[in-house]
Amino acid sequence: MLLHNKFKIESLGDSILRVTPNEDAELEVNDAIEMRSMLLKLSKGNKYCVLLDATKRFNVSSEARALIAGKEYSLDRIATAFVITSLANMLIGNFFIKVNKPYTATKIFSIEENAFDWLKEEVVKSNDRVV
Repeated sequence: MLLHNKFKIESLGDSILRVTPNEDAELEVNDAIEMRSMLLKLSKGNKYCVLLDATKRFNVSSEARALIAGKEYSLDRIATAFVITSLANMLIGNFFIKVNKPYTATKIFSIEENAFDWLKEEVVKSNDRVV
């Protein structure tokens, strides 16, 4: 597990990394850059999926959202699943998908197990494309 003052990142196995922002965290561009660096470190340079635990309140600046959704930031990312249980975060997650149009597949789930299963499928698909 890697800790940052605004979030933590841990490996769930199967090329899936969970990002958990701290309650009321305000994530800016420099935090997003550090997050990517930590994701690459934890994935040991391999392609990975992100399971974002978005069950707490937190904010991501518009500049950081644009960066996270972009192609360059996403080069090693296979897919992202948001786990969301509140209406407010659901609206923000849908806004991110519709407006920022993430470069990699991104879906919203209310149950972490379903998100994890979908990400495992995306890992298999990405491995099939490489062969």
